[in-house]
Amino acid sequence: MTGAAHPSGDDEALATGAAGAPEQIVGELITEKAERAAERVAARLISASFSFSGPIPSPAMLAGYEKALTGLADRCVRMAEKEQDFRHEIKRTELRDNNERARDGQRFALAIAVLFFAGSVVVILAGYPVSGTILGTVDLVGLIGIFVTGKYFNSRDENERAKILADAMHHQDHDDEDED
Repeated sequence: MTGAAHPSGDDEALATGAAGAPEQIVGELITEKAERAAERVAARLISASFSFSGPIPSPAMLAGYEKALTGLADRCVRMAEKEQDFRHEIKRTELRDNNERARDGQRFALAIAVLFFAGSVVVILAGYPVSGTILGTVDLVGLIGIFVTGKYFNSRDENERAKILADAMHHQDHDDEDED
């Protein structure tokens, strides 16, 4: 076979399919390009995600909702308004119940204090001035203690509420700056 060309090693590998048939190579290239294209699309989708804080989406999002389904933006706003009304009613009920409980507690405390004071007077008139005085003093010290500790706890609660409110306003200011 002097005049015949001998296939080289690479040509022989292609001919026998060792490196893969041309169709297989083309298929792998297409699959690889498709995977890269899918990754780019996914990256674009991820970077296009939106978020908002608060009960109502941004005007642009509301417009998108309205475009998708007529009346949907209005339903979103009404839902937020209903939720706010519900929260306000819950808060009003909670405050009213707390005030009633506090008033009832004050009435019962006054009744107990009057009974102790009357008891100390009865004990003194019965001929036991030291015991009656001790009972009256315990009654008076107890009343003073309740008022002092009550004021302490109320002022501490007010300080905590003020701090929470200040933190909430601080976070709201930062959220407003992020939207700008």
